[in-house]
Amino acid sequence: MEQNQYEFIAPCHFGLEAVLKREIIDLGYEIVAVEDGRITFRADASAICRANIFIRTAERILLKMGSFTASDFDALFEGTKALPWEMVLPRDARFWVTKATTNQSTLFSGSAIQSIVKKAIVERMKLTYHGNHFDEDGDGVEDEETLLWRPNENGENGFSLINFSSLTDKKCLSKAKAT
Repeated sequence: MEQNQYEFIAPCHFGLEAVLKREIIDLGYEIVAVEDGRITFRADASAICRANIFIRTAERILLKMGSFTASDFDALFEGTKALPWEMVLPRDARFWVTKATTNQSTLFSGSAIQSIVKKAIVERMKLTYHGNHFDEDGDGVEDEETLLWRPNENGENGFSLINFSSLTDKKCLSKAKAT
């Protein structure tokens, strides 16, 4: 994958995959995978804005942060900590891990997954910004920034998604007016 290219996931209602695929192709993005209820596509960073504004059949647009196998909670912590969270979260970000989907996962406790993922992200931010603790005293996300855990494309356990839908819509609209 090119350095300025990202993978996005567009979940949709079952049966709308073909319509969603056409919308993504019409925007000029490369389809990576079509699965029941979601389509993965590759595009540059502006796709977050454009997809949120112009795609009507997706429930939301998700940025794929990474994928890894996690057969236990230690692997979940280390894999999550290895992802480049500083690319999407500012130094003093307030964020919530609000949902963990655990179907077909050996890690079955949603609340434990949420807690471990949050701790791993905070540890990554502390390492990145060379601090002993991570102050979440910046602007909170007004609507909701949701981090999701779910089995990845291969059916293995994997943390792969971050949802920027509401947050990004506001940034996109203000960016669109400025350009």
